[in-house]
Amino acid sequence: MTTEERLALLRKTYRESDIFTQYLGYTRVRRQRLNFMRAYVNNPRGAFSARLRRAYAEAYLLENMAPVIHPGERIVGLPDISPLTEEEQEEYRELEKAMRAAPDTGPLTIGHMALDYPKLLRVGVSGLLKEIRERRAALDKNEPESLPKEEFYEGCEAELEALGTLAAHYRDYARELAGKESDPDRKRELEEIADNLSVVPMEPAKTFHQALQCLHFYNFCLWELYYFGRVDRYLEPYYTADLAAGRLSREEAVELFACFLLLPDAYIMPGIAIDSLIGGRDPDGRAVENEVTFLVLDAI
Repeated sequence: MTTEERLALLRKTYRESDIFTQYLGYTRVRRQRLNFMRAYVNNPRGAFSARLRRAYAEAYLLENMAPVIHPGERIVGLPDISPLTEEEQEEYRELEKAMRAAPDTGPLTIGHMALDYPKLLRVGVSGLLKEIRERRAALDKNEPESLPKEEFYEGCEAELEALGTLAAHYRDYARELAGKESDPDRKRELEEIADNLSVVPMEPAKTFHQALQCLHFYNFCLWELYYFGRVDRYLEPYYTADLAAGRLSREEAVELFACFLLLPDAYIMPGIAIDSLIGGRDPDGRAVENEVTFLVLDAI
């Protein structure tokens, strides 16, 4: 499959989704909302506060999200938007009634900011979990001001562990599809997807492809608009290392970034954008464009 054929296939697939055609937006689709409400209302982990109850419901949502991999994809991670059965629709209506009693703990996510993606790529989710556990262990539980911190860290830990579970589900599904695939090129791509998800987002990214997979996989689970920041600056070391090692050509890098750019079409409505920033100058006024800057422009 040529790059042009691949991108045409992905564009058609993504823009025929209900989220795109029915302007559902980037908020939770009904299946994910159903799983969230199930866990929030039933509270199987016995959360003692509304915020922690919500964090566990978010974790349950991730742990129970079915993996979705479309033909031609080289970077994966999309919400399951399959319609609810009649029984699930009735359950949804009953849970909605129960949720009316849920206290307002603020927006699910705030969005409209660039997260510390360079740190994510550098340490992986496992590194974030290590930092959280160290900070949590250092709290003095006898101090009242430690209690909201303990609650916050517990919620973070639950959700990040659940993100790892979802990545494992995607990895296993990619391997399952690879085992059934008769086309050798697509079989290789699916095996590569599985190999990448064996590393990211849990461990530090090692390649340009893994870095893009990590960025998207972490971002699509946030259910809001979070921008990717200065992609050319923090992706450049991965690209340069891959070129030097012969793992990647410039043409393939352009294709991978184009796949990365198209993915939001499948889960945010038309007219909405997830931004990246390229080029510009550093604090001393020096130009900072590099090879990835122009690679991104070619992908666009």
